[in-house]
Amino acid sequence: MQISFLHWVFQTIPECLALVSLALVLAERKLEIKKVLFVGMALAVIVFGVRLLPLTFGVHTIIFIIALAALLNMATKANLSKCLLFALIAEIALIITEMAVVGVILYFIGLDFDYILSNSFLRIIVGWPQIIIVLLIALGINKRLNKTNSLSELS
Repeated sequence: MQISFLHWVFQTIPECLALVSLALVLAERKLEIKKVLFVGMALAVIVFGVRLLPLTFGVHTIIFIIALAALLNMATKANLSKCLLFALIAEIALIITEMAVVGVILYFIGLDFDYILSNSFLRIIVGWPQIIIVLLIALGINKRLNKTNSLSELS
């Protein structure tokens, strides 16, 4: 499923940044803005390229998980199998959040899902709540990890 440049800029890039943030905190790494931006943008470029390919539905998700794991491994030097696990958990969190949010939005606004997909502006707007939720989850985990680490340093 191809995406427009506008969709890539206003939804895919922020979504990749949120996914990378979540995967990094799951790997118990600090959220360094340079690392999040570098890995997130690299992932967004991969997403754009993969979306141009004529792939069966779902195959792109597997490629994204593998790409995120590889990028996470390069950025953190963590074990590749752990990076694969963190990438998988982050993607599952995004999928669950997306299903829940889109379901609620469709229920309240009463529009057809195909109509939303066909309208670039609506598609971007409907995509933002799950991006924000995933980012908030990442920030919450990061805050908890920093609090736990600062407490253990006091001991």
